[in-house]
Amino acid sequence: SGVSSILSQASASPNAAPLKPFTGNLVWASLKRLNHLDDDERALVMSITGTTIYPDATDNASEPQSFPPTITDPNQLLIGDANGGANNMIALNILNCGGDLTNCMIAPGNSTTTSNMQSLTDRVGTLMRAISNKVSSRTALVAAETNFVNNVPMPVYRMIASSNTINNSAISDSVINAFQEYVAIEYARALLSRLAQEGVNAGGLTAQLSPIQREQLKNHVDNARALLTRLDSRAVEASQKAQAYTSVA
Repeated sequence: SGVSSILSQASASPNAAPLKPFTGNLVWASLKRLNHLDDDERALVMSITGTTIYPDATDNASEPQSFPPTITDPNQLLIGDANGGANNMIALNILNCGGDLTNCMIAPGNSTTTSNMQSLTDRVGTLMRAISNKVSSRTALVAAETNFVNNVPMPVYRMIASSNTINNSAISDSVINAFQEYVAIEYARALLSRLAQEGVNAGGLTAQLSPIQREQLKNHVDNARALLTRLDSRAVEASQKAQAYTSVA
């Protein structure tokens, strides 16, 4: 698998000069090497995988501290933990970097925070409507919209374009309302699948990891795989609802 090949490459150079042992936030340091993610997305992913902090030996706190994932259910990802207030925002409990987005050294007494944000389903709906408006007005997509289209493993642009063949925004809106949950699930599955394949690793970080740290990184990746499995059944349900709409429409 992708994870196995990544981990095996780390020990492939026995003659290489020894590197300084890894200290810091294991998952965050790995995610910082993935340039296609912004810090909000990194925090979301870390809250799905959990993480482990390895302090510097000089900190007089040599024992690593593990923090479990706060997002383990598809509903949390799709609709949040609670209503976050105005503008359809939702509250989501995530692991807390405490403002330190460089190293994210999570404090044991302040490990989580409640973040108010758009649910993934609403965020996807917003993107789909923006794309629909661009199709209708025949204007180019912005980078975020293009990135979204390229990372959803389904022909979302073609579906939106088809719904705009008749110049009636109500038709396009009804199609988006019917499909946005399914598209959001597929988008989340694509993100987690890529994460699992890359092993939350880039740029040779595993060369600095001890065997125990490599195994711990794999355990965190497995948390993402577990949520991915739960999303699979949710995807079937959402697909059936979307197909029921198309059969009626």
